[in-house]
Amino acid sequence: MTPQDTGLRTAIVLAKHLPPGVVANATAVIMGHLATRRPALYDAERLEDQSGNEHATIRDNVVVLTGRPAQVEKLAAAAREEGLLHAVFSDRGRSWSNEFEKYRAEVAASEAAQLEIIATGVTGPDPAVRALTKKFSYYA
Repeated sequence: MTPQDTGLRTAIVLAKHLPPGVVANATAVIMGHLATRRPALYDAERLEDQSGNEHATIRDNVVVLTGRPAQVEKLAAAAREEGLLHAVFSDRGRSWSNEFEKYRAEVAASEAAQLEIIATGVTGPDPAVRALTKKFSYYA
């Protein structure tokens, strides 16, 4: 672990109108992607309790927030401007379930506004992520 891997925060912001199942799916997809880009989100060593259950080894704070769809898309642009690691998930992406090559082609040929961004995840230094996400509400 390097010094820049401590004191980090991850926020996943979803459009308010989404049903709970879509929220869960989009959150899992975004978190999985961010973890591939920043493996230090999780500790690589197993953590087992006395009963033999393996526990998730998340290292830093992760919050799930909601906002208006336009705000969710703008968050991605703000994270990009700040140089923070981020990822989006679109409503169009959801429609290509188990058809990754079609998904890849559509995303590569489209602007973000055409894809209907429904979730944005951003990870980085805690103060920077908090500054970008302070206007959003906790998912309830």
